[in-house]
Amino acid sequence: MEKDVPVKSLKKALDLLSILLFQDPEEKGFSVKTLAEKLGLPANSVHNLLKTMAVCGYVEKNGEGRYTCGNVCRRIAFKNYQTGNGFRDRVIDIMRRTIARINEAMVFCILENNVWTSLVKAEPAGRIVKVDMEQVERFYLYETATGRILYSFSSPEKRAVLLRENGTPDAFWPDFEKDSLRIREQGECSLMRTRYGVFSFAVPVFDHDHNLLGALGIYCLPQSCSAERNQFLLENLKLAAKEISGI
Repeated sequence: MEKDVPVKSLKKALDLLSILLFQDPEEKGFSVKTLAEKLGLPANSVHNLLKTMAVCGYVEKNGEGRYTCGNVCRRIAFKNYQTGNGFRDRVIDIMRRTIARINEAMVFCILENNVWTSLVKAEPAGRIVKVDMEQVERFYLYETATGRILYSFSSPEKRAVLLRENGTPDAFWPDFEKDSLRIREQGECSLMRTRYGVFSFAVPVFDHDHNLLGALGIYCLPQSCSAERNQFLLENLKLAAKEISGI
């Protein structure tokens, strides 16, 4: 006998999602009729559930008009992958090889619950400083090159959420709207962090579908900077970002 559940309609939706997630290994999708048969529910009830789940991003139709998992499901799957040890181990390997060439500190940052978060930090000698996820003060989103990259390359909807949850950047990032547009056009950000006396470069890292994964940054002392050196660092930063995108 099936256990009682507080919200039966929610259980039906979750059962439906489980079918789409785990009973479609080739990702061909299901028709409403097939899903209704699998659930033992009327087709119109299943169709209404699917329409609601599609609005919320958990379900979508493929090119053949069949229902499959939606973008939100893919984002959840990648979030689990991104924060897992396998992904981080490969990011660490890429960063260590890059550091061996440039001899500067590096960091790979992501947005975790709309907060600028360090996923991996590494020193010039290649020693990993922090592998676990580390959330920092919200204003750092606007004060760092990696944070500005994360803000600039997020969707307009996401940027609105970041502003709401991280506060206004005026004190740390004057004229941020125009500057974020420039960063998107150039594909990079360079910044002097006067608070710590370091110069930083950052570039975006994307997945195979060009969704933003995070920001990869280099930190160095101002006295070691020159036009030639800066170009060298940016070239290596972009190569590392491209390699991470291919994981």
